[in-house]
Amino acid sequence: MSRTGTRRIPALMRRPSGAVVSSSESTPLTIFGSALEGWWRGDNVTTTGSAVDQMDDLSGNGRHMVQGTSANKPTTSTLLGQDAVRFDPSVNDQWLGLAAPVALGSTPYALWAVFRFESSVSNQMVLAVEPTLVELRQSAATGYAARYLSNLTTVSDSTTLLSSAHAVLCESNGTNAIVYVDNVSEDSDASGSRSAASATWALGRRPSGSFPCDMTLCEAGVISGAITSGQRADLKAYFADRYGL
Repeated sequence: MSRTGTRRIPALMRRPSGAVVSSSESTPLTIFGSALEGWWRGDNVTTTGSAVDQMDDLSGNGRHMVQGTSANKPTTSTLLGQDAVRFDPSVNDQWLGLAAPVALGSTPYALWAVFRFESSVSNQMVLAVEPTLVELRQSAATGYAARYLSNLTTVSDSTTLLSSAHAVLCESNGTNAIVYVDNVSEDSDASGSRSAASATWALGRRPSGSFPCDMTLCEAGVISGAITSGQRADLKAYFADRYGL
């Protein structure tokens, strides 16, 4: 896999996995530390031409999102003034997934993504973890309203996500699942923890192959454990500083 097309951000600080983060900005890595299970951003990718072979894992855990089939590779793009990855199911199912399953403990999990839906396809899967079905997705809601799953609990919000970019955080504290859209709490519902001895993760569809997503993605991440109010505030500041959201 050639890395001649790899993008890197400035002021680099190399992680054990080979991925890099900036030493001059507050990031999810500095906010969540070892609780950061995986973090992928559009300016840290390996490409062949415009095709994305891999999104590097910036958490330091080596959980890169990869695609070895040329027809299923997403492409490079831009969004909110930042490098991004375009997933276009009208071409083929374009998606990226873990090279190997990762064990999940019995703990709350949080998912976040900065993205824009490009069409109103039902059940678009932004980020999915199976078999626990911890998911961030659009559902077949009326109009363009979005719906997400966190730990098997449906949480809906009234914010229209089509045609504009948003930062979405779906978290669970083990009791409630809460959706934040652009740092505003939109909805919550009862939720519990889920665990799996082995789980596969994917961007752009479910790992098992359903619900392809028509989106442009700046970044996404997975966090283990409940998020504190201070961490949420720091993540909000990061979204504001980097994306203006």
